[in-house]
Amino acid sequence: MKLLSIFFISVCYMCISAINTCFATTQMDESSPKIIDIKTSPTPIINQWVILRQRTNGELHIEAIVENAWKVRFWTVPVKNKSWQDSWEHKKLISEDQDGEDGWTTTFYYGKENLLTFIVVEAVGMDGQTARWPFYVAYKK
Repeated sequence: MKLLSIFFISVCYMCISAINTCFATTQMDESSPKIIDIKTSPTPIINQWVILRQRTNGELHIEAIVENAWKVRFWTVPVKNKSWQDSWEHKKLISEDQDGEDGWTTTFYYGKENLLTFIVVEAVGMDGQTARWPFYVAYKK
């Protein structure tokens, strides 16, 4: 009987630990920033590419649909190879939006940049966690 009691207590402890772990993970995931979608105009994103039709100066409006963020940063990152992470140290801030009341938006002014660049949208949560969503911007040949 004593062995059965020890077994029962051990099983209960494992169940409570598992429930607490699941609850903590759910809470962390729910409070982590998430980028749901990115929209651009006048040229839309298609398969993570924005192809600009003109080679003169212009504007690209960027809107991020984001959850659980207190600010959103918009970066340009040069294309050195296929990975934006490899060039992250060379990033340049386009803007930082700290008021999502009117949406998380910026305007990217182009004309002087390379023909191919990444734009990375970075959502920052209250605890400093980040979520990033990159897309390419290129001029049509």
